[in-house]
Amino acid sequence: MASRRVYLSFDFDHDDELRGSFLAQARCHSPHEIVDCSLPAAVDGRWTREARRRIAQAEIVVFICGENTHTANGVEVEMTLAQQLQKSYFLLKGRRHRTCSRPRSARRSDVIHRWSWRRINALLEP
Repeated sequence: MASRRVYLSFDFDHDDELRGSFLAQARCHSPHEIVDCSLPAAVDGRWTREARRRIAQAEIVVFICGENTHTANGVEVEMTLAQQLQKSYFLLKGRRHRTCSRPRSARRSDVIHRWSWRRINALLEP
């Protein structure tokens, strides 16, 4: 099983359970061993430096989008860092029957992908 260092970005205040769901489902549905290096904490100078370090070490960043992602300051910082570091990333729709929003700094070309393990595994490929 190939190991992938993944930084999971999500709205900590509203979507923390989606991170747990993603990791639990990955154990059953993904050929990749997901190594989560995300950082749940308040956004301050030390947090930003640590997030930058962890995103730099990750192979890919997964943004799990919920209904309030566009208001999540931490997700906004993580998106900006991923773009500055030129990291591969993708957006994942976290709530199937809800309208999910993209981070404010997402590019116009960034698509929110449906939560399907066939699709996720393809996006996780190097």
